[in-house]
Amino acid sequence: MRHLGLEVEKASVVIQGFGNVGSHTARIMQEHGLRVIAVSDKSGGLYNPKGLDIPELLKRYRADGHRKFRDIKIGD
Repeated sequence: MRHLGLEVEKASVVIQGFGNVGSHTARIMQEHGLRVIAVSDKSGGLYNPKGLDIPELLKRYRADGHRKFRDIKIGD
């Protein structure tokens, strides 16, 4: 993004789909300093304007094989 003149530190990202591609994309983007503010799948989505904790979200999303956002509650 820097090569496009965009400031990574100010960028926010939304990921639609949280399977193999979307979940890894969210993790990689966060590791590179982008703020992932929303993710969704066919069951629903999560949004936090301050950014989501992707490693924690991955752990909870995959817990017990549920893989449903509607079962996950997040705080600020």
